[in-house]
Amino acid sequence: MEPVEAWTPGKVAAWLRGLDDALQDYPFEDWQLPGKYLLQLCPQSLEALTVWPLGHQELILDGVEQLRALGSNLQTENLQSLAQGLLERTQAFQSLVQGSLGNCAETPADVLKAAVELVREAHALLSWLNGYLFSHLNDFSACQEIGVLCGELGQVLQEDCPEAEKERNILRICSHVAGICHNILSCSPEELLEQKAVLESVQVDDPSGLEIHTTSNCLHFVSRVGVQAATSSQILPGDEIVQVNEQVVVGWSHKNMLRELLREPAKVSLVLKKIPVPETPSQTSLDSPHLLSQSLPLNPPSPRVPSEGLLADGTPGPSPAWTDSTSFDAQSPPTPPGPPGVLPEETAEPLESSGHPDKSPILGRKKSKAPHQQGLLC
Repeated sequence: MEPVEAWTPGKVAAWLRGLDDALQDYPFEDWQLPGKYLLQLCPQSLEALTVWPLGHQELILDGVEQLRALGSNLQTENLQSLAQGLLERTQAFQSLVQGSLGNCAETPADVLKAAVELVREAHALLSWLNGYLFSHLNDFSACQEIGVLCGELGQVLQEDCPEAEKERNILRICSHVAGICHNILSCSPEELLEQKAVLESVQVDDPSGLEIHTTSNCLHFVSRVGVQAATSSQILPGDEIVQVNEQVVVGWSHKNMLRELLREPAKVSLVLKKIPVPETPSQTSLDSPHLLSQSLPLNPPSPRVPSEGLLADGTPGPSPAWTDSTSFDAQSPPTPPGPPGVLPEETAEPLESSGHPDKSPILGRKKSKAPHQQGLLC
């Protein structure tokens, strides 16, 4: 893959065009942003480009953050770093909450912000555990409780109850999440803890056998592979689709990703982010008696039923539990339930909001001319 820093202004504009439909009125082509400036965008530079609604800024900056993470995390991210990161974030949240809720009519903003950061760490870990190596070849099903716990955390933060009770419930949830992280770090074999993801290019003669789910932060994961999509380089459930026919689709909407995938369906070139499967993978189960004895009911709501959550800015708000999905194989029967290690898709995005505040363009806004690139960056 070409580094984002090396993208031409035309390639940057093409990537921006794949983001949310609410952004399509902006003259991306006139911005003449090269890749290195794209990665440096911030709220102030977007305002200079006449992107004033906060929701629109968030859509662009969230996509840019996904691009940054794609480039940086490949060298450092693995199960150990993700579990350790969530553990440290949970412990810091526990310390913040203790004694901070008293005499507050509403949950303090810094607590809500810290909760959102904790949930983002949890999303990253759950997405990693959705990889084939962890969901099919090893049993990490007990870890799916993290998603349920994050959903409960969002509800507790919004409950109208005595502060002492709210603090007690939050600390109980945090203790449980920390226990799962400790279990991952102490019980997983070293080869699973240290395995990093790789980017792999594959050719697909017919994408109709692929079923793809898109998360609320616009990452695209293969959830099922039919015989039509068989290739010499195997595509596995849990692989993330990063690029389609030379076009990076990280951060794109589900609809736009599918449009690109079906542009030339006879022969599709994909770049996948995947966790390599060893020739002789170990068999690990984290269904420990300690975790199971504390487990919450694992019956999350339907993916299409909204549940309460936290907005990205830390304020309470409605939050759909999941995502868009598409199966191209209209003749195939419904996908049977996966093995015990498969994470339910509902738990992967427990507190993200698919709505975006301030999505409506400002009335009377004129399209911007291409401003001088100096002064755009923060």
